[in-house]
Amino acid sequence: MLADKLEDVEKKIRTKEAEKQEKMDEAVKEIQTELKEDLEQYNAEAELQKEELKQEFEFKKRDKLADYQEKLKNARGDNNFQSVLEDYQRA
Repeated sequence: MLADKLEDVEKKIRTKEAEKQEKMDEAVKEIQTELKEDLEQYNAEAELQKEELKQEFEFKKRDKLADYQEKLKNARGDNNFQSVLEDYQRA
């Protein structure tokens, strides 16, 4: 009789521990899912920012090129042509 009670108590303890472990596993999975979603969102935002910076760089590069082309065009007839050309080549 005492052995039966001991066995019942051990069984209840194992059941409670298994339930506790299942709840912990479920909580971990939820956290992992949330973190994965956050990471995907951050990666998407980073990619968008990267594209925006790339476009901004291209615009600035085109503007600078147009500016140098204008300076070269205006300097063709005078002594500044070589100076403007050297500035352009350094840039």
